[in-house]
Amino acid sequence: MFKIIKLLSINFLVFLFLLIIGFFILEIIVSDSKNQAEQKGSLVFDDVLGWDSNPSIEEIEKKNNSSKKIMFIGDSFTHNVRWTHETIKTLNKKISVEGFSLGVSGFSTIQTYMKLKKHFSEIKPDLVVLLFFAWNDMRDNYDKPGIIYSPKTEIRPYLSGNLGFEKDEIFSDSNWFKKLNIYQDFIFKYKLRINKLIVKILGIDFLSKNNIKLNLIYTNKDSWVPFYTKGMESSKYVESAWNITEVVLKKINELVKTNNKRLIIIGIDNAFTIDEDVKEVWADDIPNFDIYKNMNVLESLCVKNNISFIDGLSILEREKKKINKKIYNYPAGNLSGHLEPEGELAISDSLIKFINEKKILE
Repeated sequence: MFKIIKLLSINFLVFLFLLIIGFFILEIIVSDSKNQAEQKGSLVFDDVLGWDSNPSIEEIEKKNNSSKKIMFIGDSFTHNVRWTHETIKTLNKKISVEGFSLGVSGFSTIQTYMKLKKHFSEIKPDLVVLLFFAWNDMRDNYDKPGIIYSPKTEIRPYLSGNLGFEKDEIFSDSNWFKKLNIYQDFIFKYKLRINKLIVKILGIDFLSKNNIKLNLIYTNKDSWVPFYTKGMESSKYVESAWNITEVVLKKINELVKTNNKRLIIIGIDNAFTIDEDVKEVWADDIPNFDIYKNMNVLESLCVKNNISFIDGLSILEREKKKINKKIYNYPAGNLSGHLEPEGELAISDSLIKFINEKKILE
């Protein structure tokens, strides 16, 4: 009996020693990951927004003298992209303009508003341009269920139950376990698989009706197909996401107009609304699927709330016919593609034309 206890004790001590060494190695990995995360262009933790870009504000052709200022806001389609730079570059041929991009990958409209509000009085823009990605921006605003992109985007602010903005919630970055590779590479993905199964069994509207909060990976079809399906606009999930989105768009417009400035919203959508290769893979087999549905809803919200709107989807359609090549990034069938250079230039040109025709910066 004594030998067995001795053997178990030795094994336990060996296990404990290996466990300590293992966590020590993991901490080194975490420390290295943190250094990588602080590189320019990456996402960093923010205790109010959940995360932010590094640097938080991208200055475009910054000037010391008096000039007009344009603030670009939105998600990854505004974060460190070409169309914002092309817009400022072209406008500078006629007037003095400088740009400030506050776009952040994965941001919801709620986070966008909060960041805009934080920096508005500091920058004092003459014009604010929101590029709204109508595939996931309204989904980003709702948490029953919510969508996420990576372990870094698990925590974000949402509106309160009465669709109001309450005192900023303070998030903590003290959960070291979630920074470990074992969590990010295995546990995080396993949680998403379980959540996917729950939604598949219960249905996405069940979660919305019963106020059940969980996260899905942003590509999950159960989370985006309802927005394009005819007859689903009155479902609890779709209706709630759009209602929250309208509240936030109104808040952005009120902030800008209170300061006697102008807001322009450019609407674009997923690659399957433009590129046939993506549509064939992801949308062709879905009954009652309407690729223009979200853009029509967005435009109606802008008209209703007196917000200037540019239909980027139609602009990209025309560019597609003109150049006869993919508008969104390869590979073929890529659901998560961003704009190719031709697509970015088309968006920039349409914005410049709108600004000049409406004499917004004069």
